[in-house]
Amino acid sequence: ACFTGWKYEDILAMAGRLVAFPHKNGMFTTQILKIAKIFGIPLSRKKRVDLEADTGIVELWCGANRIANGPHVVVLKHGLFIDAESIWLPEDFLRHYQAEIRGILVPRKDPKS
Repeated sequence: ACFTGWKYEDILAMAGRLVAFPHKNGMFTTQILKIAKIFGIPLSRKKRVDLEADTGIVELWCGANRIANGPHVVVLKHGLFIDAESIWLPEDFLRHYQAEIRGILVPRKDPKS
C-alpha cells in the first residue's frame, strides 16, 4: 500500500478477492502484478536492483531454508526497505534475515500495457 498511495484496507480488500487471507497466506508475484494493475500501477520485473536509485517491490529469499520459507517482499523507496511497519537499511535487513535479492517489481515506463 505504501508503494501505491492507496489505503492499506483498499489493497487488502482487493487482494482478498484473489487470495484467501492474503495478510496471512501471502501472495504470488503474479497476484501482486494483477492487483497493482487494477490500481493503475502496472509493474515490470527487473533482475538487477539499484538499492539507491530504484523504487519498487523487492522480491527476496530469506533464511537458511529459503525454499521452505518461500519468497518475501519489501518496498524499496529512497534507498530504504519498508517491511510492514519497519524501516531498514537494505544491508542490515539482508544480513539480519539472511536474505538474497531475487529481483524488483517497478512501475512500467509505458503504463498503457
